[in-house]
Amino acid sequence: MPGLFGIPREQVLDSKPALVEARVDALYKRLPTALVSVLIAVLLCFIFLLESAGDKAIKAWTAYMLSIVALRAWLWFVRGSENFAAGQPRRWELAAACGALFTGIGWAMLHGPLYPDGPHDDTHHFIELMTVAVVFSAIINNSSSTLNSLAIVVPTLAPAFARYWDAGAGFYHGNVPMLATILAIALLLQRNLASLEIDNLRRRIESEELLAEQLAIFESASLGIALMLEGRILKSNRRLGELLGWRLRDLASLPLATHFVAPAELQRLLDESAAAFARNHAYQCVCRLRRADGSEFWAEFSGHALATGDLRSVWMVADVTMQAGKARHP
Repeated sequence: MPGLFGIPREQVLDSKPALVEARVDALYKRLPTALVSVLIAVLLCFIFLLESAGDKAIKAWTAYMLSIVALRAWLWFVRGSENFAAGQPRRWELAAACGALFTGIGWAMLHGPLYPDGPHDDTHHFIELMTVAVVFSAIINNSSSTLNSLAIVVPTLAPAFARYWDAGAGFYHGNVPMLATILAIALLLQRNLASLEIDNLRRRIESEELLAEQLAIFESASLGIALMLEGRILKSNRRLGELLGWRLRDLASLPLATHFVAPAELQRLLDESAAAFARNHAYQCVCRLRRADGSEFWAEFSGHALATGDLRSVWMVADVTMQAGKARHP
């Protein structure tokens, strides 16, 4: 079903809490950059419009804009605090949109009280360029939220449309077609950026969920699991630590020979597995291992190489002492 500006409705109003939270997080992460842009633009406007707009008007406008920047900065700070970091993301998006709306109202004054009458062509051109810059900056800095983008763009452009329409007595005169073109390009840009942002966030969330599932399986497996590279344990699960009696961080630092009763068995495992992996085959063997307390047990190794091109391999280790004892004493 089509949504706002052609964006699918499920992208504009996705009900998945994780995606909504990610969108709002992205919005607030960009807020400092957006506020710095506003401060720079306000400074330029103060310098260029001080003479044409009048001392009192430009100072009052600057005070208003700085107060809105302070309000939005406070929202960003509160959102980042531990007590408010999560929960109710749509309310946080609405709060950010209110700040964006007040900012847009401030930019609307460029074509209202601050717009000089009479022959001020340079000032008029400056205001027009500043309006364009504000619109596209708002689109980029609020790409994860269509609501926030519109909260700035609509108030910024509406007074300009009204002024140029009245001055030109219609659509086909003056700067009205130019503003219409700018608005159309801005909306298309917003659509593409929002779609791209939401797709990226969705893929990131799906990857994180898949990684969490794989980690849960990895940690809850009844077999010991180890990721190895060139005879060294890179990562292991809790069950392998229990089998060998070592902490996981110790397993990553200790040489493999520490765990093998016979060094020859370790060398055989490394040589034969390397040959098997080179042929894209899995490898299995049974070796005697030594625990941290000195006790020994028989372990079955089952490994295969990862298709990453860096010689990493995954191994599963099972305690088969009882099976080995039955095989020796039928």
